[in-house]
Amino acid sequence: MIEVPMRRVFEAVTAVLLVLVVAGLLAVALLPLAPAVFTRTTPLVPQASLPAVAPAHVESEAPAAEAVSRSAVADAVEPVLADAPAAAGRLFGAVVDVATGDVLYSRSGDEIGVPASSLKTVTAAAALSVLGEDSRRATEVYLDGDAVVLVGGGDVLLTDEGIEELAAEAAEALAEDADDDGRTLHVVLDDTLFAGSTLSPHWDASLVTSNNIAPVMPIAMNAARTSEAKAAPRASDPAMSAALAFHRALAAALDDTGVALGDDVVRGGRGAKAEPIANLESATTVETVRVMTEDSENYVAETLGRLVALESGQPASFGGVSAALTAAVENMGVETAGLRLVDASGLAAANRISPEQLAGVLAAASVSGSRDLREVSYMLPIAGATGTLSERLDSDATRGKVRAKTGTLAGVVTLTGYVVTDGGRLLAFSFFAEDVPGALGDSRDVLDAAAAELAGL
Repeated sequence: MIEVPMRRVFEAVTAVLLVLVVAGLLAVALLPLAPAVFTRTTPLVPQASLPAVAPAHVESEAPAAEAVSRSAVADAVEPVLADAPAAAGRLFGAVVDVATGDVLYSRSGDEIGVPASSLKTVTAAAALSVLGEDSRRATEVYLDGDAVVLVGGGDVLLTDEGIEELAAEAAEALAEDADDDGRTLHVVLDDTLFAGSTLSPHWDASLVTSNNIAPVMPIAMNAARTSEAKAAPRASDPAMSAALAFHRALAAALDDTGVALGDDVVRGGRGAKAEPIANLESATTVETVRVMTEDSENYVAETLGRLVALESGQPASFGGVSAALTAAVENMGVETAGLRLVDASGLAAANRISPEQLAGVLAAASVSGSRDLREVSYMLPIAGATGTLSERLDSDATRGKVRAKTGTLAGVVTLTGYVVTDGGRLLAFSFFAEDVPGALGDSRDVLDAAAAELAGL
């Protein structure tokens, strides 16, 4: 089971860092923070040494950092976007002062656009605020007559080791309950937690064949991939793949116990008199969100969206996800006019949200009275260090000072996140490039340059 470091230690370190930064003592950027302190929870996979990173939320008791004027932001960012090459596409965006909530810069920032994976910032905020950072899901096993029922509870990051642990616990219970009547048990998969279509009608078929996504189900291994390798292909039936792995592990665990297990796995449910015999808890929500944001993991995003929908009283379907995510944005005090969210991952080109709305979500999260929601600040990849930003914004001027979620679709590039200015001010930003006529490199470079200009204010 994944252990979470003592929060008191982190909060004390973060408080000290924040006071130093907002006081203008920029030497804090040189402090050798350990990875475990930076990430707030133990990561699911080992990380290399990380640079020091500036704080990413505002404490009300801390002295105010030097304010940034609208004119200063415009002078820094506007030339980057206005003078960009035509190959970068149509550029628009917004910058928000986190402490005040004021929009400091807007280049058509209220225009509704396609967020791509920047939408995962909304999913992260909804998951942390609705589910709670420390919540977990359980994969359960029940004995119902001759059926060993594997029940998916929303954990799609199951591993071989976890499946074996679950099977071993179930086998021990089955062996203790064994009788001499010679009956044969069989495995049943209950994956009915989610409702509706497993693939969105708004997703192009190529997203499945390119392994960007797979049918969304409430139980899967390795985010529906066929192995732990990040580039492994996705399973065509992730839930059944997990059930077959469980069946193999259970058969091995039952060997020499005298308990017979049939060869097949079928879908079904459990009766009212079914007895629980084993369960395995997932990683916490905050750890799961980090996997989504750092790796831009679409399958995890869609699963989190359905869990948010369920917790919000909505069906765990694409429609329920849309309603639940929209409600979460509204509950954060962000205007939802024009908002259209048709999935939780940002894969659909039919999603619509403005840069001002995305930056507003991040700003609201950082100053929220909810500690769960403030965790959003710590979930985004760090410039020059982690996730999809590990090789971007890696100059001395930006490394560790920018945390952002990247986004890419055909003809679309986005960048949404936080930056700490040279003066210690925390800003939230969201930049879009749409109608990109060809390769996306120029667009990516322009958006990175805009973020870098903010870091230098």
